Amino acid sequence: IMVNDVFSEISVLIPGYSIEDLPTDLQEDDAASLLNAIACAWHPALLSHSGSIPILRQAESLTGYPGRRVVLVPSVSESWMPHEWRKILRDQQHIVIDKCTSRDEWLKAIDAATLEFAAPANTTDPDNEAAPKSAPAEVRQPILVDHFLSLGIVILQVSLLSRRRHHYVDPDTMLLNTEIHLAADASMQGDEETCRRHLQRCFEHLRETRERFFPMDCYLVDFCLPSEQEPTESIDSLLTQTTPLNLFATGQELARWVEQSPQIAEQLRSGIEQDRICLLTGHDTETRSSLGSMATAVADLKRCQQVVRDIVGDVPRHWARRRFGLLASLPTVLAHFGFESAMHVALDDGLYPDREKTQLEWKAADGSSLAATSRIPVAIDSASGFLKFADRYNESMQDDTTAALFLARLPTLKSPWLHDLQIAASYAPVLGSFATMAKLVHVSSGSRLAEQHDHADYLSPFLIQSSVLKTEAPISGPATLRQLNARLDALRNAFAIAVLAKAPVDSSAIVDVIEQLDRQIAQLEVRHVDVNSSGADHVKSLAEEAQSIGERLSSIESQLCSSFQQRLPSTSNDARGLLILNPLPFGRIVSLIWPTEWRSPASSALIEMLQENGTDRRMLVKLPPGGFVWLTEATSGSTAQSPLQRVASEPPLAESLTLRNRHFEVTLSGRTGGIESIAFHGKRGNRMAQQVCFRYERDQTLPDDGSGEVRKTPYAVPRLVDHRVVESGTVFASIETTTELLSPVDQSVLAVAKQVTSLDRASMRLGLRVTFENIRNNVKGNPWLTYFGCRFAWDSEVASVTRAVMGQAAGFRSERFESPDYVEISDEQQRALICSLGRAYHRRSGPRMLDSLLIVEGEPQRSFEFVIEFDQIYPLRTAADIISPPFMHQTTGLKPSLESSWILGLSARNVELVRADARPATPEAAAELRLLLLETEGGSGQCIIRTAAKPSAAFTVSGDGRDKFALQITDQGVVVPMNRWQIREVLIVF
Repeated sequence: IMVNDVFSEISVLIPGYSIEDLPTDLQEDDAASLLNAIACAWHPALLSHSGSIPILRQAESLTGYPGRRVVLVPSVSESWMPHEWRKILRDQQHIVIDKCTSRDEWLKAIDAATLEFAAPANTTDPDNEAAPKSAPAEVRQPILVDHFLSLGIVILQVSLLSRRRHHYVDPDTMLLNTEIHLAADASMQGDEETCRRHLQRCFEHLRETRERFFPMDCYLVDFCLPSEQEPTESIDSLLTQTTPLNLFATGQELARWVEQSPQIAEQLRSGIEQDRICLLTGHDTETRSSLGSMATAVADLKRCQQVVRDIVGDVPRHWARRRFGLLASLPTVLAHFGFESAMHVALDDGLYPDREKTQLEWKAADGSSLAATSRIPVAIDSASGFLKFADRYNESMQDDTTAALFLARLPTLKSPWLHDLQIAASYAPVLGSFATMAKLVHVSSGSRLAEQHDHADYLSPFLIQSSVLKTEAPISGPATLRQLNARLDALRNAFAIAVLAKAPVDSSAIVDVIEQLDRQIAQLEVRHVDVNSSGADHVKSLAEEAQSIGERLSSIESQLCSSFQQRLPSTSNDARGLLILNPLPFGRIVSLIWPTEWRSPASSALIEMLQENGTDRRMLVKLPPGGFVWLTEATSGSTAQSPLQRVASEPPLAESLTLRNRHFEVTLSGRTGGIESIAFHGKRGNRMAQQVCFRYERDQTLPDDGSGEVRKTPYAVPRLVDHRVVESGTVFASIETTTELLSPVDQSVLAVAKQVTSLDRASMRLGLRVTFENIRNNVKGNPWLTYFGCRFAWDSEVASVTRAVMGQAAGFRSERFESPDYVEISDEQQRALICSLGRAYHRRSGPRMLDSLLIVEGEPQRSFEFVIEFDQIYPLRTAADIISPPFMHQTTGLKPSLESSWILGLSARNVELVRADARPATPEAAAELRLLLLETEGGSGQCIIRTAAKPSAAFTVSGDGRDKFALQITDQGVVVPMNRWQIREVLIVF
């Protein structure tokens, strides 16, 4: 029995005076109750018994409306209602539906209400409760209910959006009333075709309404962000949806999904071909870019590139990541690897330029650019987030040339809002059509505005995260990973050198081992940031695993050196020797200790200086670029290297609190135990000072000194308690100082720090090793504010302070900054370089002072090293030299016919070799060498790649293999033009 117009109105009582002031900052349950009430008011069963379409009414207005109403009361509106409002409404014979939050609850309540008002009247006295009542008539279940509810949600959002656009355009209520009642009647009768036809007219009218205040195409981007351990079954079902989908995944997640469900690969391939699915990826394990090197980031991208190519047949084109990884130079790398777009959005914590744009042209300093979005996604599975839909969409419509809204969600939806939008889009693009990132890039081509950012605009959240969550050692953990990756990069270089020298290495085995170690280190980093694993035992296990990887690296280095040595010409001899392989493409001087039980080394022009103290021998040795040195014992037929003798009139290299060499004199402080001054011979001025420190989270008030002024300081007071000369030879010297860090309030001892300051006779380097002992209380608090550290100071307030970000020199503006490679202080006259061996966190504490953080909350390491170098024009070479020691291999019974030779070198000192990959010659193919080069100092010019073997051809290639251009080969080598900050990949064929 269908009884039309039982009710004159369907009312939704809202917490406001009109839709203009509908609150959009509600808690989740209140927002869900409100939105679902508005949607369910459009239920076809209600519409079929109502004389009008649903109306939003002020919650306070309970009386004064003619006829009988169905009143839906969201929970958030109840606080607006007068006392006994339920009794008032029921006394007026209205149907009240309330106490519902989720859509299922509202639908069940509506079904119950439908049965109530669809029942025929009693044939007996209504005042007699004992009188028999007629059974309720059977009510036919309507069809396409969710389509009606979607219409209700879209009408709400269109109305809200029109007001945000200040147009106040509303749909034609007469047209909607006619069409929706025809659709509702068809729904109740089960006539799907008629129902859809009238719904279509409603949605088309809503699109026309929206186009009156925004007459341009707009887009909705379904951005699915699975959890890291998402079940494969949910991905499988997700990929069958027909609306365009943007799916985020790392390379490892893709590999896991395909391994567990092989059909996912085919679904991805077909979806990408149809532009129905866009894969947002780029990283295999999301290494922390700002804490590592360019080589580490490239290795991660390459691993992901290979996984995606194996699965979908092409390299990834659209970049995104969960963990913070934004950098100013990122477009350079992504453009090289063929990416077409990027999400310039931090889904993690961290600081970055967060002005929101749907599409922009993200430029890097080298001129590379790619399309990007910086618009933060709306959490579409959240009712409180969806309530802000119109506000966020209006921002895009107002600011962007192409309006779009990103809707972030998990694979399994727990709320209906996205489904509502998808239903609406299937009828008409009322609020925009769904699009992939690929389509959005295409439609915005030519209209994107360029944006270029500085490295100073970015700061990662990693220090605070690791310190609070205790997932790793906050300072030494990332430094250990940086050191392991540097050794792995050096191993790649050494393998390339061995291939160039045609050494008899097992190429396939070495390549397999390098790839295994690469994955193993990457997995170790995953464990470093795993929030499900934390605590002291976990941190200890990470250190043990890092040590195991280091031992395996040492074993492979020794094997490679042994194979390389077999290629070198030699004769039999009873001498023992030391083969030193330099994996870096530039010459350097290294310090090494000659084995105690061996005879003195044979005389060699490559030994810069030798210091002999009884049986202990230390020397400085010159290494050629990308080559080797082979030193042996002196035999009866050869002359031993003469140790450097001290000149009687010459002062010792170390005495009391003074160190000196041929360049400068270091004076250690008798008050703090740190460096008081570094003075170059014949020049005035103090180049640098240094001391250990402890910083309090809050300033400490100093005792009254009688001046009446309140004095405060955030730092503990250092006090020298002991010092001694550790070594004072003819080449090497060092002094140890012992310092107590005292509370500035009561002079109690907070900790003891021992510092060894060392130098050698020839170089401009100074070494520091700081060890903390007897720490009274563990550090607790914000790691950027309270820590044990090492303070550095310099004499010029106008000196420029720069750092390295992924191998490139960069500035910074805030007090806090990251730099795992170096910090440089320079002016027009001089430069000073501080290398921290992978420890990335530093804080500028004044116009001419900075702190390098050593011990923060959760840090177990107690011993730390620094290297200070002066007047090095190309600081990255020092950083690489320090963190990548040469490979050493002991030989027995052989005398080299060739004592030294270079094999691979770069002419430009501002160009870094990021990565080297080699393939030996086979009967089917010539030998190949693939080098990735990076300009580090912002200068352009030519870089000549010098190789011991002459190339037959050379090309620059893009990371995705699309582009290939020939390079000039001269007698000097392969000529590679390099622009400022540019990255170039060179393929050399032999």
